[in-house]
Amino acid sequence: MMARALVVALVCGVLGLMGCGGGSSSPDNGVVGNWMFVNSTGDSGFAFDAKADGTYVIGLLSLTSTSTANAQVEEGNWSATSTMLTTTPTKWSCTGTDPAETDSYDIANGDLTVTTSGGIIVLQPNTTPVSSSFVLTFGCFDQNGNFAAQPLGPVQ
Repeated sequence: MMARALVVALVCGVLGLMGCGGGSSSPDNGVVGNWMFVNSTGDSGFAFDAKADGTYVIGLLSLTSTSTANAQVEEGNWSATSTMLTTTPTKWSCTGTDPAETDSYDIANGDLTVTTSGGIIVLQPNTTPVSSSFVLTFGCFDQNGNFAAQPLGPVQ
């Protein structure tokens, strides 16, 4: 349970450090808001912060201690129809290309469910206050989960 609380705080911290945060509003088909998923062991998570101005930040986070974490971060522009969500990256903390992606989504019972080519992720509203007490290292996770530190930079 303690690890889950740390990941929730990290999600808030990464989005806060990236200049994000905020509640939800319309007429964005319900997508605007700060959304998160924390795995069952509480040691990693995923965050999606969709702002009303059409920009977003995505963070994939993994605890490395009680006060540090690795964060793969992507920034860009988003748009949505009633069933499809498109994200177009402009910056990220990996190298190489990072193509735009269009996925189906649904908002039900307060959760944002996104169906991607890789699977389904159910995100819940993130209502935890931003915490800056963590040290985040930006970088990139490879397909085996190994992390390499790297700054946030333009998408190639």
